[in-house]
Amino acid sequence: MKKIILLTATIATAMWSEGITINGSIPPAAIVGFDNPITENLLDNTFTFKDIVIDIGSIPLGSKIAPVTKQIYAKTNSVNGITMEITDTKGWAKGQILNEDEDAINMKYSLMGSSYSIKNHPVVELTSSTSDGSASIGVFVIEQKSNISSDQPEGHYSAVFNVTIASQ
Repeated sequence: MKKIILLTATIATAMWSEGITINGSIPPAAIVGFDNPITENLLDNTFTFKDIVIDIGSIPLGSKIAPVTKQIYAKTNSVNGITMEITDTKGWAKGQILNEDEDAINMKYSLMGSSYSIKNHPVVELTSSTSDGSASIGVFVIEQKSNISSDQPEGHYSAVFNVTIASQ
């Protein structure tokens, strides 16, 4: 009788030793924007910065504009968080805003509470974990470095920046 019971236990163990392995993965994704919560759905392996035009208004001769602050919102499923890098499309301009004749107004920027050099375009951590996009995670601030000359040439001054969002 003992042999039969022992044999039955051996057969049951052998039947359970076979296994099934199922593998799958979910790719990281992120959407980052200014001023408004992110409500869009994430797309596989897609990292998006929502384009924005920031109007700093009229720049007074012999003076400076008030700092312009933009709230940053991010939605990501990356468990290690995401980073942001800002580069100047002109390269040499270092974040200056320019008119058509390339007369410049020197600007300074901060990202997530720290000074940001668009010339060196460091990568800055926006989050260190997932984020649902419903609350601001930090700020981007635009300021004039110094008073402009009282004879600064008139015209429209602007700069265009590229923004790269990546998972960590």
